[in-house]
Amino acid sequence: PTWRALEGAFRGSAEVFVDRVFCDERPCDALFGGRDIVALPAVLYGDPYELDQYHGSKTRAALEALGRSVRAPCSPSSPSRHDRCDDSQLAMLEGFEGLSNEDLDELATTADVARRARVDAIEEALDEKRRELLREWDAVETIRHQRTRRV
Repeated sequence: PTWRALEGAFRGSAEVFVDRVFCDERPCDALFGGRDIVALPAVLYGDPYELDQYHGSKTRAALEALGRSVRAPCSPSSPSRHDRCDDSQLAMLEGFEGLSNEDLDELATTADVARRARVDAIEEALDEKRRELLREWDAVETIRHQRTRRV
C-alpha cells in the first residue's frame, strides 16, 4: 500500500510521521479532534495540536510532495527549529524562557481558556445561523402550504 511506501520514504524524518491507525479498534476522537472523517485514508498534517486534513490526491507522488513540503513549525521545545521562527516568535520565545514554571502553567491555562471561548463563540454563531435558517425554512413551508391549499 501507498502508506507503507511513504513510511519508508520518511523513516527517520524529524519532520514527517507516517503511520496507520485503526479507529474501528479504539476511539480516535483525540487524534481527529472531533472532525468527521468521511474519506479514507485520511491524511492529517500540520500543527500537532490543530491538525489540518489533506483533501488532495492520495497517490504516492502527491503524498510524498505533501510530506516534503511539511516543515515543523517554530517550537520552544526544539532549539534546532528556531531558524524557522520570525523575529516576533523569537522575542516571544525569549520571553517564555524568563518565566517560572508557575507562570508558564498560568499562561497555558489562560491560552486554553481563550481558545475554548473562541470555539464556544463560533459554535454559538453557528447555532444562531442554524436557528435563522430553520425559521426561514418554516416561513417558506408555511407559504407553500397556504398556496397549496388555495389550489
